[in-house]
Amino acid sequence: MEVAVAKEHLERKNTEAATLKRQNTAVSARLKASSSTAVVDNDIMDEAAGQARIAAAAASEERRKNEQTFMQKRNKDMRDRVRRAGSIARSDDNIDDEAAGIARIAMREASLARRAAERKELARANAAQRAVLAATQAVTDFSIDDDEAGRYRAVKADEARVRREREAEQLKQHALSTRARILAVKAVTDVDLTDEATHRWRLELATASAAQQLENRERLAQKNAQMRRALASARPRALERACTMHKAEAGLASHVSEQAMVESLAAVAAAKLEVAKAKELLRTSLLSDQTRIWSEAYARRAAPASLW
Repeated sequence: MEVAVAKEHLERKNTEAATLKRQNTAVSARLKASSSTAVVDNDIMDEAAGQARIAAAAASEERRKNEQTFMQKRNKDMRDRVRRAGSIARSDDNIDDEAAGIARIAMREASLARRAAERKELARANAAQRAVLAATQAVTDFSIDDDEAGRYRAVKADEARVRREREAEQLKQHALSTRARILAVKAVTDVDLTDEATHRWRLELATASAAQQLENRERLAQKNAQMRRALASARPRALERACTMHKAEAGLASHVSEQAMVESLAAVAAAKLEVAKAKELLRTSLLSDQTRIWSEAYARRAAPASLW
């Protein structure tokens, strides 16, 4: 049960980490896309002011056309009246030398001065605005705490913090209970190998070793019997020759010639050499058998043993 809870907790943490990684990747992509060079939209034709300007320009154009048509018609009528009048005395329609004309001239000059000042002020304001716009740097809002995503992230962070605290408390309690159970448990060592594969392997090795030892003992017994027979056949001849030589030295036997003495000594030396050869053969055979036994035992130990 505890393993299942730990596994479920690990899977949930991995899922949350993958979700946060995807969200961070998406936010980084949006931030990279929004961090490009800022472009100031100075075209107002797609806004309400631009549409109003277009409408006003169209109305002004229509008004000018109407005024031009009206002035052309009035001038034509005036020329017709003048032509019909002929030599009729003309009226003084120039008021520039009158008070009204003088006042109109003064008002026109004031109007021209005022409009020139307004144009200068407007040019100065436009230049200042252009300078401000040129010096303004684009600022990207990297903080999403005041957005819906930021508020949602804060809520999820609080929930995750509360969940982690709860899980930490649960793990702490589980660790305390586990430590208490471990301290209360007494260690028991399993010293019985009869129910394990090692015991079966040990039995196989013991059986094979016993069979090998029996075979080695039989082989050694055969070799020892052969060596004993060889020694038994060589010992009487050596003893006979030694006794003959001893009798000759003691003066108990008849006079022995020098040739017989040499032959006797040669026979004794040959018998000793034969005995030495037999001993060396026996020693070599024993060493060979022992080396072979060790090699076979090492091969059995190095080979992968069957567990069954």
